[in-house]
Amino acid sequence: HLCKDDADAFVVIAADEAMAPLIGRGDWVVLSPATEPQNGQVVAINDRNQIQLRSYLATPDMLSLIPLNPAFAAKSLMVDRRHGKIEIIGRALRIVNRTL
Repeated sequence: HLCKDDADAFVVIAADEAMAPLIGRGDWVVLSPATEPQNGQVVAINDRNQIQLRSYLATPDMLSLIPLNPAFAAKSLMVDRRHGKIEIIGRALRIVNRTL
């Protein structure tokens, strides 16, 4: 019911504050597995069997996956697009803030 425009959409729950202030721990992120992300959009990646939310930035040579929270800057991922492979499992369609 959170995303009627994409039948394959699924939800992940943010496990940390890497994307704060946009996404906080416990927020729901509705993801579409079928759409190609654009620069600046939030994506979910599979990094060593852990799902992480990051901001997507692609150039012809590099793919950068960057947390918005500066305290998580060391967890940025830079991938050489010619030789590296990162599994992007979805692009964020909706964010449901769970703060009560």
